[in-house]
Amino acid sequence: MIIGVTACSTSTAGNSDEIKLGLLTSVTGGLASLFGQDTVNGAEARIKLANDTDELSGITLSLAVSDDHSDPNQSLGGVQQLVDKEKVFAVLAGGAYFFNGYRYTTQKNVPAVGMGFDGPQWSDDKNSNLFAVFGTVDPNFPDFTGLGDYFKSKGGTKACGLSFAGVPQSGAGLRSEVGSARLAGLETPYVNTEVPAGSTDFTAISLAMKSAGCDVLISGMGAVASNVALLQAVKNAGIELKASYINAGYTQSILDDPASLAVSDGVGFGTGYQPATLQSPATKKVMDALSRYANWNSPNPTTGQMFGWLTADLAINGIKVAGPKPTQQSFIESLRKVTDYTADGLMCPVDLSSWGRYISGLPGDCTWIAEVQDKQFVSLTGEEPVRISTIPGTSNN
Repeated sequence: MIIGVTACSTSTAGNSDEIKLGLLTSVTGGLASLFGQDTVNGAEARIKLANDTDELSGITLSLAVSDDHSDPNQSLGGVQQLVDKEKVFAVLAGGAYFFNGYRYTTQKNVPAVGMGFDGPQWSDDKNSNLFAVFGTVDPNFPDFTGLGDYFKSKGGTKACGLSFAGVPQSGAGLRSEVGSARLAGLETPYVNTEVPAGSTDFTAISLAMKSAGCDVLISGMGAVASNVALLQAVKNAGIELKASYINAGYTQSILDDPASLAVSDGVGFGTGYQPATLQSPATKKVMDALSRYANWNSPNPTTGQMFGWLTADLAINGIKVAGPKPTQQSFIESLRKVTDYTADGLMCPVDLSSWGRYISGLPGDCTWIAEVQDKQFVSLTGEEPVRISTIPGTSNN
């Protein structure tokens, strides 16, 4: 259902052309806490910034938003409304269920940009219209160096890993991360890829991890609530962690909730983009825009805000390289030639011309690890991220 069209007006005179982007996300329903209005606000902030600075030289952007209601069965209808009714130039896949609607954009040759987490369609070279912010995922999920070396540098000796059942990419990604620990010489005595999705009871699992002697925790679970519950169980079990890598949790909501903050103190969360506390030009750009256009003045963005910002940013970059009179075809052809997309320095360079190139969640072959310290996220490696290198011929799929 289309829930609104934002004009995103600009103070710059002389704009004669308008390009409408369409955002598909979960504004309501079970996933609204992850995406919701935050994702809308993040996309709108990036679009309004582009308009107010005349970033696209005479082109004004607008945004139509379609709510999939956290229901995969409504994804296709949402895409069709954006494409057929709203006549959007490109779709921003800012939710979890685009895998049910992407084929329609491919059939219509409508550009679509997204984070690339919700299915293998982003890595299929038949879908030339699809662009993943974090790059296309290597379907083999190979082993890689770098992350395990980081664990070892922190004194880790035994790594435990968890991921949800029924999410093949999550399980393969976890096995790949565990493989990195193993390559660095760590033992991996407990790896569980069959945790029921959405679990919040980790008592038995934490006791099993304690029995295994694990001092490094790797979580591939994509739900913040599950990770918080896991950390509480780890704390209750008396497990002392030397290092951790949690795939979902670098978000302001962790800091805002006293219970989540208490169990997250000293825990490292993975992030494919720079932590805001680095105060780099790229992070200042994001935070200043969120303050100006979304009245957001917390020290960190939420996950939803960043998903909205990054998908809108990639679409804006696609329009930039598409020429003075951009068409959907020139967008697709030109953006596919970009080999160093960084969201203005927010990420390591991502090669959009390649297919099956990256480890899931590790864009540009790197990751920052943001640890909760004194009610804020601090990069454990400073301005430099953890660099990784894949091992050819290995597979965890």
